[in-house]
Amino acid sequence: DFERRLGADVVGVFFERLFEWLDREVNPETGLWQRAIWNWVYKKPTIIDMGGAAHFYWVYYRAERPFPAPAALIRSTASIQRETGLYRAEPMCIDFDANFHIARAFLQLPDAERAETRDTATGALERNAEGIARAFAERPLREIYHDSHGLPGALAALIECAKMPNLQVSQEIRQWRNPLDATWWL
Repeated sequence: DFERRLGADVVGVFFERLFEWLDREVNPETGLWQRAIWNWVYKKPTIIDMGGAAHFYWVYYRAERPFPAPAALIRSTASIQRETGLYRAEPMCIDFDANFHIARAFLQLPDAERAETRDTATGALERNAEGIARAFAERPLREIYHDSHGLPGALAALIECAKMPNLQVSQEIRQWRNPLDATWWL
């Protein structure tokens, strides 16, 4: 057992330092860790910024820590969504990352901020769910996916939409189990 070998205090100090660093380094305007060299010039959120941040936010969620800038995270994530509702050309894991950011950040907001971000959050999640469903309906999966990586991410993105209060998703999706309810990381 990891904590027994290292000591619970060592593990606790690691997470304490990790969250202190993450809280200090997040861009409060975007809710993302924009530390790449291109971020010196290009200040807007990118798909790479958003996808990378998901890995940290999964740990925040499982550690029951508040997200550092949840309203900004919702706005910046929604800002990079494509007109199709997807975040890339085909539905995949990045859609799950985005939906996780939006739904989980929304749930952490106080009521006043929820009212301010509800339309942005709900709209982005609805467009994404519709974009995924449209992609699945219009093309055979064998044309969309050439490996086994993207499809599970797209399915997880649909499941994540069910976390958003009052979002219209199918009853069947609401019955599926969310992978991040059982694990810290994907």
